[in-house]
Amino acid sequence: MKKIFVQLKQLNTRIAECEQEMQAIDKLPFYTVFSTEAQRRKDLDSLAAFKAVLLQQKLQLLKQLSRVARREAKSIVDNLSPLEN
Repeated sequence: MKKIFVQLKQLNTRIAECEQEMQAIDKLPFYTVFSTEAQRRKDLDSLAAFKAVLLQQKLQLLKQLSRVARREAKSIVDNLSPLEN
């Protein structure tokens, strides 16, 4: 389970970096100065697609974490059951 938490933390960092980069691109005057608005759009679209991939990976990790947590909870309940009798 710890491995999944580490992976989630890394993914969250990458998602935050992606969002910061998208915000920076939105604010950069470079694109306007050099009349490259189409390039700005391409860059933003590329980052949005990358963010979508990261979010999909995060969703898969959360599902995996949920399965692991259910298994561990069942194991705990099974271990406690003999003590209750």
